[in-house]
Amino acid sequence: MILNLLHFLLLLVSRLIGALLLVIIKLDSRISVGVNTRLRGWYGFELDTGSQVVIGSNVLLNASSTGYHFGFRAAAKIRAGSQAVVIISDNVRMHGASIQSLDRVEIGRGTVIAAGVIIMDNNGHALALEAPERRLIETDVPRKVTIGDYVWIGANAIILPGSIIEAGAIIPAGSIVKGKVASRTIFSIKSEPYNSSEI
Repeated sequence: MILNLLHFLLLLVSRLIGALLLVIIKLDSRISVGVNTRLRGWYGFELDTGSQVVIGSNVLLNASSTGYHFGFRAAAKIRAGSQAVVIISDNVRMHGASIQSLDRVEIGRGTVIAAGVIIMDNNGHALALEAPERRLIETDVPRKVTIGDYVWIGANAIILPGSIIEAGAIIPAGSIVKGKVASRTIFSIKSEPYNSSEI
């Protein structure tokens, strides 16, 4: 009985925090939000000047594991560098997922993204295989990530720069996606090594 009450109170608090955050982000000119969009918990937004985030209607951005079928390992956030564009289309559900963009990330309608997913259009550091010390001072060239309509991305998957996931595809939990995933297919991991020019 006490655990049920505590669970209810935690869920209520996460919804109140999300509602407050939604009011705050609607005041930010870099973010546009459609109708009936909900935030649960404290979804982090780190936006540089010149970035743009477009969140469609009926979207759920869930940063609270309360009421979700398993816990989150990291804080959920959207990080957009200057000139970056992040588009989250209508009816998307994101649970404890993070986006890092320096160029463009597009998520199609009705896509479901589970906890711990990372979507990134850049590596954050240059590969610099010939001079690894440059990784501390240089970044790589970002490449757009496109996720089609009604895609299902399982928990703890990582979507790498330049990836295109076509409509209706399924990305199993724990996958590392690089390249193109065909429409209405289940992604499987190649067992061959990556070429450094592909990373």
